[in-house]
Amino acid sequence: MERAGFHAADPNHTMNGRNWLIGAVACAALLGAAEPALADKIKHPTAVFSGLDKITGRIIAFEVAIDETVQFGSLQITPRVCYSRPPTEAPQTDVFAEVDEVAEDKTYHRIFTGWMFADSPGMHGIEHPVYDIWLTDCKGGTQIIHEAPEVVDAPSPEPPDADLTAAPPDAKATPTPAPKKTLSELLSSEVQDAYFDYDKSDIRDDARAALTHDAESLKQIFTEIPDAVVQIEGNCDERGSAEYNIGLGDRRATAAKDFLVQLGVPADKLKTVSYGKERPVCTESNEECYQKNRHDHFAAAQ
Repeated sequence: MERAGFHAADPNHTMNGRNWLIGAVACAALLGAAEPALADKIKHPTAVFSGLDKITGRIIAFEVAIDETVQFGSLQITPRVCYSRPPTEAPQTDVFAEVDEVAEDKTYHRIFTGWMFADSPGMHGIEHPVYDIWLTDCKGGTQIIHEAPEVVDAPSPEPPDADLTAAPPDAKATPTPAPKKTLSELLSSEVQDAYFDYDKSDIRDDARAALTHDAESLKQIFTEIPDAVVQIEGNCDERGSAEYNIGLGDRRATAAKDFLVQLGVPADKLKTVSYGKERPVCTESNEECYQKNRHDHFAAAQ
């Protein structure tokens, strides 16, 4: 007997209501998953690396501006981009870099191009018989970039009345051309540094050969990028006062520019700057290291 005001539940009605609730929850979950969250990252102007000299056991921390090249031992590293994540995101710091090995005859050999991650240096650092380099941080940036992660689209279903006798797509479709290199990338791969004797700005034989090669490379670069302007950076070793080395670096950069202009490189495409002894690529106090710091380097003019 039923009590007044109460009725027994219909089993079919209860089951239908439960199925409707489960279906609603599943649809809501699918809709939420279909909208990927934005992944924020911060773009920085400077990458911070550490380097290990396995012969001396010394570990040196050094900073490199984006698109600049710094030498550690016989390795030259050029960072292209450096990203970190805001405090609200999972921590991740990474850099895309290029690393070249400089041989005794001043030739360059690319040994690495790719991403390095600060949270796993053992897996993503540069391992070399003598020198190791790994990323520790990115710094100086405030620009936050919002990116949505890639979403793989489901394949479109085949139309029910697809014509199975239709001709296949043209197998000789024109491939997408590879993206052009930036000025900094071209300078890094095609143009060599010129080296100098102690306290000299004369163009010695090996520098003459390097600059002769550079003249042809620069003329080709200016043909490909007509509005490009290149900066010749004069550098010195640590000996002598800062003021004296600024003047010496300026004479070295000017000597290289004059040499290139004589070989047909447009003078208005070349600027000079002296960093004196402020941007060493090697920090050891010996002649091998001093020689590496006495050089002209080529970079995209700012």
